[in-house]
Amino acid sequence: MITGHRPIYEVPFMGWCVKVSPTGVPVVQRRSADGNAGPMIGTADLVTRYVAEGFCSGLRVPNGFGEFNGDIFITDNEGHWIAANKLNHLQPRQFYGYPPAWPAPSDWIDGHSEFTPPAVWFPYAWVRSASGIAVIADDRFGPFKGQMLVGEFQNASLVRVALEMVNGRWQGAVFPFVKGFASGVNRIAFGPDGKLYAGGLRMGHWTSIAPRPWSLDRVRFMGTVPFEIRDVHAQPDGFTLTFTREIDGASAGKVENWDGLQYSYDYDGRHNAPEKDRDEKIPGPPVRVTRADVSLDRRSVRLRIEGCEPRHVVMVQAAGVTSADGIELRNDTFHYTLNEIPAR
Repeated sequence: MITGHRPIYEVPFMGWCVKVSPTGVPVVQRRSADGNAGPMIGTADLVTRYVAEGFCSGLRVPNGFGEFNGDIFITDNEGHWIAANKLNHLQPRQFYGYPPAWPAPSDWIDGHSEFTPPAVWFPYAWVRSASGIAVIADDRFGPFKGQMLVGEFQNASLVRVALEMVNGRWQGAVFPFVKGFASGVNRIAFGPDGKLYAGGLRMGHWTSIAPRPWSLDRVRFMGTVPFEIRDVHAQPDGFTLTFTREIDGASAGKVENWDGLQYSYDYDGRHNAPEKDRDEKIPGPPVRVTRADVSLDRRSVRLRIEGCEPRHVVMVQAAGVTSADGIELRNDTFHYTLNEIPAR
């Protein structure tokens, strides 16, 4: 990655993800035992030449790189032209919003609004500085196998991302997950013991609410399944939510216990663009929950929501929804990046 806080068109591949591959034939350099030119009487040094080519562009300050279901993902940090922190699915020849340098078209240095949308926009209150990525590989870490965790530097926390592919495009929901790390979370990885290890730091202008300048924290599943919304799946007229535990049908089936709104972002050179309908109360397309149908096994709820539009983020909040044994939701709110609406 060749990135920075300001685009400079004359710097090749600035704002790009670059693919580096060796040429087909290595160069063999022969030298004599004393290092001087002449007949080879010593060893031969193999010198491989490498070729760099642009893979995709429009990245500002990416700080997390990982693989999910065979695809490459990267987190990018908010700032000029990047309205909020986001999770990008990297694909060849795609542009992700930040003005790139040569060999992109020169007029893109002033912004180009036709960019590939992220798989997930992170709400700024939850993610102010997105960092490392890790995927939960098995059940030793609780009921979230196959989902992604993303580090958050400034808040010293983790968020959980439940992705799905709709019409050939990744999108999904983000939830709060764990907070209280000793330093700003930067890199995360699962160990062979099934526990998560988080490397943190805090330095210079890169600040965090965490108390220590550096840390190595371990996170493990304690064995008790929390009551959470596990998955969110987009529907033509709303969402289907699945839960980690059996739900109370009476509370989950009440429309008045569910609320929603949607927002989007302006594309401009400001450092921190507002979430329409939220931070600055900019009028946006309204949404309304009209039905909440509980499944027979009481493990999911089908929400009918009027007004959802593609290329928007839909926030849904549950109020008073409990499990069958009376436990409140550990996190009652999610934000779903609705790039595509499934066909009926």
